[in-house]
Amino acid sequence: HKNHAKLLKAVWRCADLGHFPRVALTIDRNVNPEIERLSNCCEAAGAKVTYTGNLQHNAATCLLQSSRFAIFPSFIETIGLGIVEAIHAGRDVLVSDRDWVDEICTPSIRFDPESPNAIAEAMIRALDAPALPKSHIIIENRIDEFIDHLFA
Repeated sequence: HKNHAKLLKAVWRCADLGHFPRVALTIDRNVNPEIERLSNCCEAAGAKVTYTGNLQHNAATCLLQSSRFAIFPSFIETIGLGIVEAIHAGRDVLVSDRDWVDEICTPSIRFDPESPNAIAEAMIRALDAPALPKSHIIIENRIDEFIDHLFA
């Protein structure tokens, strides 16, 4: 549901078009044979993809702060914590054009997550733009109400 394969196809497409984004994925490269194969294709095309695996909060924050933007090609998100963290870190977010996004944020760019070409176009637009529309959080932090409800 995180759509890493289509994201890697998009990175490969970017490289074929002469754009070479540096991409960090918070998965293991050998998570499945398709990811491994697509990783090899990206590298052969000259793209830079780094695999960090699961990160502790501080490491994830550092990665976000060193990034130009964050991309979320997911088909579905539960609460969209990664998206919220990216926006809190001051990053523009590129997000799947799905209804659930409207409950979480106003992204800088939306794209069709079914289309590697659309994902690549969004990445290229973000890389080439001097500035993007700022992403904004919509979801409210209501954890205190949740905790009160648990212990009521």
